[in-house]
Amino acid sequence: MQPNGLVSARDDLPPVHVSKRADPPPPDQRTPVSIGEVVREKVDETLYTEGLKTCIAVVVIGEKNVDKASWDKIMAHISSNLCQDGDIPDLDTQLNDLFELDTDTKYIVNRKAYVLTAPDGNNAAQAAFNNYVLQKAQAHWGNDRVQRIDRDQTHVDEPGGSRLWTDGSRNTYWGTNGDLIAPAI
Repeated sequence: MQPNGLVSARDDLPPVHVSKRADPPPPDQRTPVSIGEVVREKVDETLYTEGLKTCIAVVVIGEKNVDKASWDKIMAHISSNLCQDGDIPDLDTQLNDLFELDTDTKYIVNRKAYVLTAPDGNNAAQAAFNNYVLQKAQAHWGNDRVQRIDRDQTHVDEPGGSRLWTDGSRNTYWGTNGDLIAPAI
């Protein structure tokens, strides 16, 4: 361990500091979604998360515009049981929290759920995690209302490379370049 508390993979290497770069920036006014959390937001508001290297984001949007005072999007930052400490609910609790909030959110019309996964890269644990979350999502919303999207992880270790946000127009953007990964329906 380094004096500043950071851990390096090798003692002879300095710890890596990843600063957040905003190029292009997500909106300044945004609602954060931390690891293990599920949050909903209203029309014209933005949901934002970062740290999605091996975690999964689930974004739920509707196909119609709704009244400005209504909820129109949900985001969950799902962590596998392998990546957790004592402060994060287990995987099934995270998914149940997502499904309960979805059920309690009445105004999202003709919902579509995007399951935004890290490619498994022949990693059996990542593949099992991705498939488990996808199957649970399909069981909740139905196969025709769920789309799995593997995120491009090319820049995931760069500043801003593991961030994702859904803006007020219900478009979802990923990574350093703010690539549109899941368009509003």
